[in-house]
Amino acid sequence: MDLYKDIINVLLRKNLAYKCFCTNDRLNKIKYLCLKNNLRPKYDGYCKNNYNFINKKKYVVRFNSSLNNYNLDFNDKVYGLIKFNNIELDDFIIQRSNGIPTYNFCVIVDDYYMSITNVIRGSDHINNTFKQISIIKSLNFNIPIYSHLPILLDNKKKKLSKRNKLSDINFYIDKGFLPNSIINYLFKLG
Repeated sequence: MDLYKDIINVLLRKNLAYKCFCTNDRLNKIKYLCLKNNLRPKYDGYCKNNYNFINKKKYVVRFNSSLNNYNLDFNDKVYGLIKFNNIELDDFIIQRSNGIPTYNFCVIVDDYYMSITNVIRGSDHINNTFKQISIIKSLNFNIPIYSHLPILLDNKKKKLSKRNKLSDINFYIDKGFLPNSIINYLFKLG
């Protein structure tokens, strides 16, 4: 936690992040107006340039995405080149109001300090990758190689997760499936 907070403070000092004091009511109004106008809900950046919060103590920390004028495209080892329009990226939260950093921030710090070079995860995390690359570039960290795998679904079309017995390899071994058959089947799924 100390390392996360140190890096968030570096981002704050460099204006790559800022404190946001907006209430839930204000954020809900922004969301409502965006949806009413057929726009994707996106934070309007109000706290980025408004410093009238001297007496407010509760805040989140947002990443200042508008400073990033670089390309967020990346070459996924499964899906190939994936392009993203940086204008679509809003100033997303990297630290909650309780002081706990978010997944998209923590994973960047963890990967960097553990010298992770390859990230393999489900395709449902592709959108997170753009946020993460934005943070990585702002910190001048090396961008890992990304591979996003298709999501496996059960017979009810629900995503298999580690909490589901159908995603536990021992379930299939206990049913008599041979390990090489399981591996072969998994390769064919992807």
